[in-house]
Amino acid sequence: MRAPLSRVLLTLALIALGASAWGVVRTQRPPATLEVPWIESLKPDAFDDVHPVLDRWAAAYRIDATVLLPLVFTSVPLVARDAVGVGSFTAWDTPEDEITRVRAYEFFAVSFPERARGLNRLGLVREIIWLTSAGANQTAYFGVISSDWETHKGAGQALDHYEDLQRYSIIDGLTSASRASNTMLHLNVAGRWTRATALYDEVRQRWEGQKPDFARELSNPDRRTYGEPLGFLGGLQKNLQAVAADVAAGEDPYEHHRYQSYVHNGRVLRFELRGVDRDTNRAERYRQTGWLSNPAALRRLEYRILDNRGDELDHFKLWVELDAGPVGDPFAGPLVPIAFELQPRAYLVLEAVRVGGNAASWRQQHAGSG
Repeated sequence: MRAPLSRVLLTLALIALGASAWGVVRTQRPPATLEVPWIESLKPDAFDDVHPVLDRWAAAYRIDATVLLPLVFTSVPLVARDAVGVGSFTAWDTPEDEITRVRAYEFFAVSFPERARGLNRLGLVREIIWLTSAGANQTAYFGVISSDWETHKGAGQALDHYEDLQRYSIIDGLTSASRASNTMLHLNVAGRWTRATALYDEVRQRWEGQKPDFARELSNPDRRTYGEPLGFLGGLQKNLQAVAADVAAGEDPYEHHRYQSYVHNGRVLRFELRGVDRDTNRAERYRQTGWLSNPAALRRLEYRILDNRGDELDHFKLWVELDAGPVGDPFAGPLVPIAFELQPRAYLVLEAVRVGGNAASWRQQHAGSG
């Protein structure tokens, strides 16, 4: 599932390649019709602000795009455009019982057709993780991503021909200690959304009663297939926390935390940490925005996403202030990036930089300009 803007903006969420080395992956007969998504079945109203909140974290991002002309040894920028889209990241903890808390993650991204020559793409991913002092018990997730294009010609067509009706891939999954399962559905939906809740509500109305396209299940005997039952966002945060602890202690993060597995679409994938470096130029730039409390703690982290064969599926960079909490604390709050950069194609680079306010209000202020 690859799309230039939605796929890039949501590349941090919806990757469905690879296979398990030990577990049994089987494509199941899809249910006759879809019912309540796992996130609603297991934690009703988790994203409706009706539960008491222990902690909350939020950030909005401006998305800038550069189209490149790939050459043999380098690339030449052809077109650069600021504010072609906006993204938002939100996380919060709610109490479950005396020993368990529930952490909810939401990442939402949308393009501005009026600033991107008609390109109308978006994506949403929601994860809920049940956490105890021993780590994660299970993760439920739900994702929506708009239709994809693969070629430079297709990119140009998508930029120049806006159609209100969009095709979306929708995934509903649950990963527990013993097994992982998910269901996939494709829908054509018309509309434009500035808030994740509005998009989810629209898709949710269409979801129940539909016949899914396929279902998949992955077994995890004795946790030999994967360790903690984490999704993309939870797995990335676990690695970021471990790297932060290593950096704070003056240790090499590659020695023990180079890889972090996670489960998506009934398959096991891995983050591979490729670099942890200071970036004084970015530190100064982000210090001026007011988002850095400790510029010396800013690091540029480079990641690859690998399948079970070690083949690269994606790569991205994060600029994060690595302030470590208590070592090994499963309840430590997420490390919210100041910026991230993605290059899903040789001809396209997207940079997301944190901005003030929230994604919806920022869109209202800036989307119509230019």
